[in-house]
Amino acid sequence: MWTDAPPVDVAAWRRFLDLVGQEQRGDADVGGVTFRELFDQSPAPTMSQDYSLVVGWMDELRTDGVDDLRVYLDGRPDLLALAVSQIRITAANPAGIAIIGKPAQEVIGYIDPAIVNRGSHVSWTRQLETVWNGERSAVVEFVGPGSMEASSMPG
Repeated sequence: MWTDAPPVDVAAWRRFLDLVGQEQRGDADVGGVTFRELFDQSPAPTMSQDYSLVVGWMDELRTDGVDDLRVYLDGRPDLLALAVSQIRITAANPAGIAIIGKPAQEVIGYIDPAIVNRGSHVSWTRQLETVWNGERSAVVEFVGPGSMEASSMPG
């Protein structure tokens, strides 16, 4: 049920994101192992994120004539932090929690915009561009307090 581009209608995009979430909570067709089991047991830092509010914000930008999100965000860290603060982490596996370096109860929820710093602008912008362009995934580098080196994380 995947598409190559996000629906034009914000309500349709939200329904699409809801359906993706429902699929992720269901059984995976990998030898009877559920998606949840694969998620929890993966050694790779993995998080489930809800971009519903970001999609609405992006729709407003398009309505205002913005056609290149990266150019729009370039040199505007306040707007990047605003966008990031609208992303909600709904689940994180143990490796994801370890790389962030905070207790699980502090990881789940809306992202604190204070974590957006000069060193993270490129990766946050890339994640947002992925949603903007309707891409299925992105690979970005993220260095967290619980890690010694950069990790590639699917978005």
